[in-house]
Amino acid sequence: MDNFCYRDLVQKWQDGITVGGIKLSDITKIPGPTFIYDLGIIEEKYQMLRKRLPKNVKIFYALKANGNRAVAEKVAKLGCGADIASEGEFYIAKKAGFREII
Repeated sequence: MDNFCYRDLVQKWQDGITVGGIKLSDITKIPGPTFIYDLGIIEEKYQMLRKRLPKNVKIFYALKANGNRAVAEKVAKLGCGADIASEGEFYIAKKAGFREII
């Protein structure tokens, strides 16, 4: 599995960082805390994991790790189940379209 490398990030900073084709400098103009998720990277990492696991192994996404609805919808579409621990997480899981919820 590919690992995150700060050296690569520094090079991207020198060239101008983009996330999903949008310049980071444009995103950070928005006041307040900013959380950035690249759904393409999420899909890429999921596919890498899926290829390395036996077909009969199910993957469940822990909504407690990140309850962002767009992220949840993406991993649900990829075929993940949802691992929940609260009524709020159950609500997000249902809205995101998870087929299996534990």
